[in-house]
Amino acid sequence: MITLVRRRTVLVGGVMKAYQLILATAILATACSTTSDTVDDTTAEQPDLVNRGDILSPEELLVTDVIEPPSDLLDTTELEDSLDPDDFAVEPDEVEPVEIVPDLPEPDLPCIPECSACAADNGCGEPCDDDSLCDDGIDCTQDSCDVDAGCTNGAQGELCDDENACTTDSCDPAAGCLNAPNTSPCDDGDACTDGDSCADGECAPGESVDCNDDNPCTDDTCEPESGCLQINNTQPCNDNSDCTVDDTCSDGECAGVGSLECEDGNPCTVDSCLPDGGCAYGDAEGACFDDDACTKGDACALGECVGTPVDCNDGKPCTVDSCDPVEGCLHENSTAACDDFDECTDSDVCAAGVCSGTPVICNDDNICTTDSCKPATGCNFTDNTAACTDNDACTDNDQCSGGECTGTPVTCNDDNVCTSDSCIPASGCLFSNNSAPCSDADPCTLSDQCSGGQCSGTPMACDDFESCENGQCVCSDTCGNKECGTDNCGVSCGTCPNGTICGAGDMCESLGQDCPPAGPYGTGIGDTLPDITLTDCDGGQHHLHDLCAFNVSWFFTFAGW
Repeated sequence: MITLVRRRTVLVGGVMKAYQLILATAILATACSTTSDTVDDTTAEQPDLVNRGDILSPEELLVTDVIEPPSDLLDTTELEDSLDPDDFAVEPDEVEPVEIVPDLPEPDLPCIPECSACAADNGCGEPCDDDSLCDDGIDCTQDSCDVDAGCTNGAQGELCDDENACTTDSCDPAAGCLNAPNTSPCDDGDACTDGDSCADGECAPGESVDCNDDNPCTDDTCEPESGCLQINNTQPCNDNSDCTVDDTCSDGECAGVGSLECEDGNPCTVDSCLPDGGCAYGDAEGACFDDDACTKGDACALGECVGTPVDCNDGKPCTVDSCDPVEGCLHENSTAACDDFDECTDSDVCAAGVCSGTPVICNDDNICTTDSCKPATGCNFTDNTAACTDNDACTDNDQCSGGECTGTPVTCNDDNVCTSDSCIPASGCLFSNNSAPCSDADPCTLSDQCSGGQCSGTPMACDDFESCENGQCVCSDTCGNKECGTDNCGVSCGTCPNGTICGAGDMCESLGQDCPPAGPYGTGIGDTLPDITLTDCDGGQHHLHDLCAFNVSWFFTFAGW
């Protein structure tokens, strides 16, 4: 609606009176067509303006307090001579008399500002530059009004700080604050972990801190509040000196209680102790006595008293030659095993000083040899070609050859790729189930593998609205109750009729014509309307030119334009 305003200044009895009259309101009816987007002044109804001689009611006439203006402000005589009384015809009985008060200053009539948007003028000559006029409803934007540039809503990421080191804070001018989880290093507040890092918006503990100080005389622990703690103990330890014994921890250090005894009682050694080696025995030199009647010419050699052994062998196989350290050489009959040099006897043994044996039984338990014995050479086993059995279920037609019983190998094959074929000598052919890759000849299965002696695969994964055909997922979705849009297979479900749009759930909805959108969409009579975006009562957005395709008239009213 376009509001036309005419102002009049009237002198009554030489006194200036100001009034303002709202003369008319024009309603702009937007008639859209497919060929023109202009507002035709022939289609808009124009109200008559107040002309000279119109009769105004008291409610239509706004009169200020009557004052006498200063003489230097206005020559009322010239003004009165220039005015035509017919311009302001008022019925006398409709105007109440006013009192004339002389010598009063002219009051300032207050101007009522109106600011509904960021603009250069609020109707009173002042700018509408309050930043609140540009509030976009997003908490993390800096709303600012510039009467020349208009509203700006700059994103302020620092306003989105959630004080969580494991989220990356940012501001989206459309969605508001975003706090996305990150994987940054962090501190989980536990001094016993190291390398903490963020995961799923929280600080995840890292690896445990190694509190080992490599000191066996401290018990190493860790406290979450303070970290590593080493407590002195009194445990047995090693002071790294081989010349001390009974090493024990004291005041966090390891020390030995006594000295290592290195006297070995050997006259052929020089005894000492080395911290990094313990007892050390150097070689002594010179003659010695080893208290052994079985040696002669005793002398120290390489730390030992060594003599030349006495030879007590009497050359008899059935006597035991020995030497007693006190008595010397001894020769006693024995019952020891001996050798009578006859290869056809066995288990030769001494008896009363004579060596004799038990006759040998030449049997090698081999059916494929002929057994005999010769004193010079012993048992003789000659190969034969007799029939035999090799006790192997994996062969048949067994026969002696080369001193061995052999047969023809049995073939074990069940023609099943899901069994491993083998042969056990004790039982014969064995067919064991395996888990080898295979093919079940079904194109709609994947990763075919043997199981339980059979080949099977995993069914191909298709979406809920798909099925498998010849190894391919085929879409089989339908529109169901949808009136518009597309189904999951991309097939159109229809279009909405004029006056409706495709809304939630792919159902046709009314444009909501009973609630006009807010804001000015035209400028003046005859102007071409731009292809602006309109917001309906349901929050939907529509282009003005698209709405021209419907047989609908839109009426917009907004005051102060």
